[in-house]
Amino acid sequence: MEYLDLSMNNFIGHLPKELFGLQNLRHLDLSGNYFEGEIPMDVGSVHTLNHLNLAGNEVFNSSLRWVEKLQELRYLSLESVVLNMTTWNLEATLSHIHHLHYLNLANCYLSGHIPNAIQNLTSLSHLILDENYLSSIVPSWLGNMPHLQELSLSENPSLNGDVVTVEFSDVIGAV
Repeated sequence: MEYLDLSMNNFIGHLPKELFGLQNLRHLDLSGNYFEGEIPMDVGSVHTLNHLNLAGNEVFNSSLRWVEKLQELRYLSLESVVLNMTTWNLEATLSHIHHLHYLNLANCYLSGHIPNAIQNLTSLSHLILDENYLSSIVPSWLGNMPHLQELSLSENPSLNGDVVTVEFSDVIGAV
């Protein structure tokens, strides 16, 4: 199986580890369910995965090290997954997923600065970091990302700075 979409159902319980034994799986969407518990490290064993959406479940994770193994990953949505970590912890993980096009970490309880490693995601077209606890200034390098089409940083009350210093030549989105 290469494509599995079980989104927007009423599935409950832990994320089934058996799903992560599907070695040809390229697209997995489990969003909008009632899964709970920790995201299993086995997710990282599906090396062919290029689309992963776990948004809107009651799952959590204290480490995203499993993401580093997903070298084919282009789309990652963990919206509302409780990461409860500082963005400093994300730096190493983000530096390993160079080909990512879509990253949604909205409402993940992230705190700290916008991770500098994001600027190395040169294929990134969508960056969504809404409803977190990000602080410091909006980094100027956000305006230099060549493919960025959507930037959403809304509802980060401690995020500040002079947006005028960020040169958004072709970026479309909310700041």
